[in-house]
Amino acid sequence: MEALKKIIWEIKEYAKSERSKEKLNKVDYFFISMLEISSSLAELGIYQGRKISVEEEENWFKGSYHLDFWDSNLNEELYKPFCEKIKELNFFR
Repeated sequence: MEALKKIIWEIKEYAKSERSKEKLNKVDYFFISMLEISSSLAELGIYQGRKISVEEEENWFKGSYHLDFWDSNLNEELYKPFCEKIKELNFFR
C-alpha cells in the first residue's frame, strides 16, 4: 500500500507542476485531469475501501497508450506501474 501512496503522491506532484506551466493546450488539460482523477480514485480505494467501477476503469485507467504519445516517460515510469499496483491490490471491482 505504501508503494501505491508514493506513486499517487508523485502523480499529484507531476500534475501540479504541469498545471503551473503557462502554455497548456486542450490535450495537456485532458491528460493532467486524467492523472488527477485516476489518482483520486485510487486514494478512495486506500482510505475508504471503495472499488473502481467498470466505467471508471474504462474512462481513466485504460488510456495508457494515448498517454504514451503525450509523455512516454511519464507513462512508462509512473502511470503503468500505478495501474499495475491498482490491479495487484484488487481495487477494480
